[in-house]
Amino acid sequence: MKLLKLLFTFSLIVTLFPSHAQKNQGLVNWITIEEAEKKAKAKPKPIMVDVYTDWCGWCKKMMNTTFSDPQVAEYINKNFYAVAFNAETKDTITWQGKTYTNKEKGPRGTHELTYHFLPEKRSYPSTVFMTGDMKNSTLVPGYLDANTISPILVYYQENLLGKANINDFMAYFDSTFSEDKKPLLQKEVKWYSIQEAFELNSKHPKKIFIHLQNKESISSQVMDSTSYTHPVIADYLNKNFYPVRFDAESKETVNILGHTLEKKGKYHQLVSVGMNNKISFPSILLFNEQNELITPIPQYLTPKFMEQVLYFFKEDVYLKNSFADFQKNFQGSIH
Repeated sequence: MKLLKLLFTFSLIVTLFPSHAQKNQGLVNWITIEEAEKKAKAKPKPIMVDVYTDWCGWCKKMMNTTFSDPQVAEYINKNFYAVAFNAETKDTITWQGKTYTNKEKGPRGTHELTYHFLPEKRSYPSTVFMTGDMKNSTLVPGYLDANTISPILVYYQENLLGKANINDFMAYFDSTFSEDKKPLLQKEVKWYSIQEAFELNSKHPKKIFIHLQNKESISSQVMDSTSYTHPVIADYLNKNFYPVRFDAESKETVNILGHTLEKKGKYHQLVSVGMNNKISFPSILLFNEQNELITPIPQYLTPKFMEQVLYFFKEDVYLKNSFADFQKNFQGSIH
């Protein structure tokens, strides 16, 4: 599978390391679980916990390959607090206000914190991914190669929990970066420039749909490759909206309703004003037939969810019903 070239290109050369897991730390900057908790409270970032044992061969292999891959390690070091946790450590550990020890006798006694991270079945390696507030987590048992761990890292780093099913996102990620996994039926959205869209809307009214692009947002690229190429979505956007793809860092000067917007700082004023300075990617801005901003939508949209959003606004359901009530009765084409 082809991963995102900038961040995830899998290293073809695997360096051999000593066989003892604790001696090889790969290229990841590991910290203790207590340090991760302290850092996440001061500056929230997702936490990744590699749960291993010294005798586990697959744990060593994951350290020697996945965590020694330069692109994967770089992404983890930049975006995560990474913890390598020995499931059989003898250390006393305080985690979220509770103290854990290893009370079992023998060299392979299981630490109490291991039962917290792996409540049902102890298998090694296992990887725990946590949100920055440490309130939500996903346990992924087994060996993860660079291909498999990449979409999970993006899922947590770009805060997609609750916005997309993780298995669905992994499939869409694969479809985006693997030529052999792209769907056979795809259509293209007819994208307009922002000026074209507002001028056309003044003559032939339709709502304007602006997808804010950002080169650093991988899930935005996944949306581009999967949601916007889905035949149902492409047809609906082309028929009922003026779709715009706008670079968040564009240097273009934009004139909207007598206002001149341009790049100020890192992002264009259209982004900061439209998002009310709460900038995140991927994001969408929706304008009505009078060229007035209806709402920003600051999240990743799967094809199924995007179909719901498009219908909700195109048919003006938003003027009388909540989106939650609308969803209960919506019968879409995408399942």
